[in-house]
Amino acid sequence: MNEYEKFCVDEAKYHLDRANELLTEGLQNPKKYYDERRGFYAILAKMFPLMILMQQHDELQHPGQDESESLSDSQHSDQSDEDSYVIDTPPHHSEP
Repeated sequence: MNEYEKFCVDEAKYHLDRANELLTEGLQNPKKYYDERRGFYAILAKMFPLMILMQQHDELQHPGQDESESLSDSQHSDQSDEDSYVIDTPPHHSEP
């Protein structure tokens, strides 16, 4: 069995195990199972936007390997921290 076939079999086994759990344990106390699953999905729904944001942040921080290597090669090692964090503020206009 190749890795793709094994993956499919493992996925099917996982879902069959979950179905078996639901039909045995879930039906013993359906309200408790329902409440627990609803609570879990409520938490997951709140976390989902954060997970997407973290994934997008990671993609922005770690672009393609070649691109990040070229960026590090182009930076000068003698650059001070002060040069890196200069804040450009608009000029202050005094009113007459």
